[in-house]
Amino acid sequence: MDKEYLKRVGVYVAMALLSILVIVYVVYHIINSFSNDIIFEEAKYTVSDEKVISDGYIFRDETVLYTSFDGILNSYYEEGEHVKAHSEVACVYSGTYSDVSEQLKVIDKKLDILKKSNVRLGAEAYDTKYTDKQINQLYYLICEKISQGDFEYAGEKSKELLVLLNKREIITNKRLNFNNEIAVYESKRQSLAGMGTVPSDIVKTKIPGYYYSSTDGYETVFTVQSLENITVDEFKTLSRSSPVKDSETGRYAAGKIAGSHDWYIACTVDKMTASEFAQDSVYGIYFPYEAGMTIDFTLERTVSTPKDEESLLIFKTDTVPAGFSFERRQKIEITYKATEGIKIPSGALHLSNGERGVYILDDNVIRFIKTDIIYEGEGYYISKTDYGEGDTERRLREHDRIIIGGKELYDGRTVG
Repeated sequence: MDKEYLKRVGVYVAMALLSILVIVYVVYHIINSFSNDIIFEEAKYTVSDEKVISDGYIFRDETVLYTSFDGILNSYYEEGEHVKAHSEVACVYSGTYSDVSEQLKVIDKKLDILKKSNVRLGAEAYDTKYTDKQINQLYYLICEKISQGDFEYAGEKSKELLVLLNKREIITNKRLNFNNEIAVYESKRQSLAGMGTVPSDIVKTKIPGYYYSSTDGYETVFTVQSLENITVDEFKTLSRSSPVKDSETGRYAAGKIAGSHDWYIACTVDKMTASEFAQDSVYGIYFPYEAGMTIDFTLERTVSTPKDEESLLIFKTDTVPAGFSFERRQKIEITYKATEGIKIPSGALHLSNGERGVYILDDNVIRFIKTDIIYEGEGYYISKTDYGEGDTERRLREHDRIIIGGKELYDGRTVG
């Protein structure tokens, strides 16, 4: 066999093997370099609210005004407007005028919905996602109440659902407002009201206060006086009570007078949650079905006994927002605790020499920073940031680059 040929073949084989080794070497280092890539996330300051959701019941000093005539109530004042003692607040049309009463009732319901649809409070009220969330929650609440046989409550909430659907049209720029529709119905109402010549009765108030044309039959049930020395069991009994009907009084309700701006809302929560509340402290109570209003209340007191499974929280306020319905039972959300600090993804927390902390990328050097976890949420922690002026240790700060992925993580390692 030709030795030169074999020699050339040997050189080719050696070169091929060398090329393969070079490729393997390069690929190994490329893969290794990728596996050692550092993935980081910028540390951000966050606030996490702890909330309780409950059914709240409104207590208020209210005096019902009565008339002997069953007919259409025509109010002289806006809802919640202050009136003096001995003022004429409304009139009642009955008799032949009752022929148009059903039409007026329908118009009044439509006007109420349209006027509430025009009210937009707060920046969140312009957010489509926020409104859609409210619509979704309210829809399932109505379905739940229907399944429980609570048709009266479901009927009231269906009006709120219509208001939210109308608001969505404004938010999505399908219409500017409902002023034209309101003007048409108000004109129609005025024409119908003018068909009555002389009212059957003039409604007067003996006391000063804030006039409301609608009543719910609970004015003598959920009173401020009933809150005095109330127990958890007594509150639950009140929440199951039925409204007082006109047929029981022999007269017809013609509105009511709220004696002052002060009103209360009470709800039950579990005892552990109740322990987080402090008497005389102010809490923002969010009303999702009152155009997303948040009203500040002061916690008057907490009621509970050792045998009670729950505690009763009683709040007070003198704030009366425009457009608030004062529906007796309200779905409420109360923020009772806010935790502030640096947000840390769960996977970024490590143990080093028995200390819990995170690795950060400081320029091109990995540093281990000890953390004090003060809150654990779903998929994240919150680390303390306030250590006082005397603290000299390097702490996790906003905008630090928290390492959330990578290999060979240890304090002092240089990257790159």
